[in-house]
Amino acid sequence: MFEHFGLKDVLIALWKYIRYLIILLVLAAVVVLALRFTRSDAEAGPQDTRPDIFSSSVYYSVSATEDDSRYTIGESGNTLGTSRYLASIYMNMINTDYCRDYIFNQVMEQYSKEEFLEKSGLLKKKPELTADHVSLKSLTTIFHTSLITDSSVINMFAETYDKDLSMVIVQAASDYLEKVLATQLEPAKITKMSQVNQVLKITEEEQKLLDSKGAAAASQNQTVSTTPSLKKQAVILGILTVALYCIVVFFIALFRPTMNRKSDFEAYGFPVIGELGKYKK
Repeated sequence: MFEHFGLKDVLIALWKYIRYLIILLVLAAVVVLALRFTRSDAEAGPQDTRPDIFSSSVYYSVSATEDDSRYTIGESGNTLGTSRYLASIYMNMINTDYCRDYIFNQVMEQYSKEEFLEKSGLLKKKPELTADHVSLKSLTTIFHTSLITDSSVINMFAETYDKDLSMVIVQAASDYLEKVLATQLEPAKITKMSQVNQVLKITEEEQKLLDSKGAAAASQNQTVSTTPSLKKQAVILGILTVALYCIVVFFIALFRPTMNRKSDFEAYGFPVIGELGKYKK
């Protein structure tokens, strides 16, 4: 049997059972379509799981009220003029605990400590935090001030996971600047220039830090990132189906041989009078 087995026998068997291959491919297509309609969007492919950060920024211009733009400090009479110097004074005052305590109290009137932890993003960065840890120092990582280089413009901004919370923090800081500091530090004119609200994304380094603190989040991200696409799954399933079909047919042709050539008849002692070739137009 084996000495008469060759490629021609395999090719004839593949064509003989081709209808079974078609049936298997149809079943594979049905499986792929079923996966498409049943799996969730998270399984469809890699997604960016980084949460949105809501940033609220407000800009204030600080200028001296006198024409010569001079501001005298101390008994020595040193004149350290310019509006930029006045702006730096205001910014330093905003960074004091007095201002942060004012902001913190305003925020706590609208949010509980638990809500503040969740919406600020502090809980995601440090899951071990509790409501007892919430204080005015909690504003350190979400509220910032800066003095725009070579100008007298103060920028105050807050970045949290909640748009309303960011705006509340910035509004409280603005109230402190306009209602408290403006009446204490003369002579200066404070003018609100603009307020900008925008949506940001945390950096990849911050995302890695968050993932390292939550094994479940890291495992989920890894699973999503390694799930093959639907098209790739269809190609892989189709290749496996054809390969399985070829292997099965190979063994069928090997162990259940058929008469496929003139020598096969002669091997079993059947006389061959002639052989008809394939008809071609």
